[in-house]
Amino acid sequence: MGGDPGSLIRAMMEAYWSDDLREAEAKVEAALNGAFGSGIEGPLRELCLNPARTLEVVSGGRVPREPRDRALVAFAATVLLVGCTEGWRRLDRRFKARVLAPALAACYGVRLAVSNGGGAAGAHRVRVHLLLEEAARRAGEAGLLGELRRLVDSIRAEGALGGGGR
Repeated sequence: MGGDPGSLIRAMMEAYWSDDLREAEAKVEAALNGAFGSGIEGPLRELCLNPARTLEVVSGGRVPREPRDRALVAFAATVLLVGCTEGWRRLDRRFKARVLAPALAACYGVRLAVSNGGGAAGAHRVRVHLLLEEAARRAGEAGLLGELRRLVDSIRAEGALGGGGR
């Protein structure tokens, strides 16, 4: 992965454990500026080049056993791909952080839910659902949802995210 992949995981963790989304946004903006190593722009670009890797990053390399966890991994991976849209390039870092903060936090929550199982996983799942809804809302505010849908459709058609073809 280009750049430091650990910086992306750290940004996910920092966003998830933040007290609120404002704090998470500040941490993600710092990560965009290289606070956790070489920054997270490089690893995000690498995910655009290899969308199937996004599923692995979100799940922590684990294959979820439960269908609801597989769905959460897929949804979180899809939301994370917002950084692959053309419109993403037009956003300033502050707005990128606003869109990415709940997405990265959700991705880390998915990693926790998939790895922990049991009751702890349930608590993480509830939070992940809320974070994913907020990430989608913010991507919509930025005018990126239609473009994200087209991107995911093209990736699916290529078979890069599984379930290839239509």
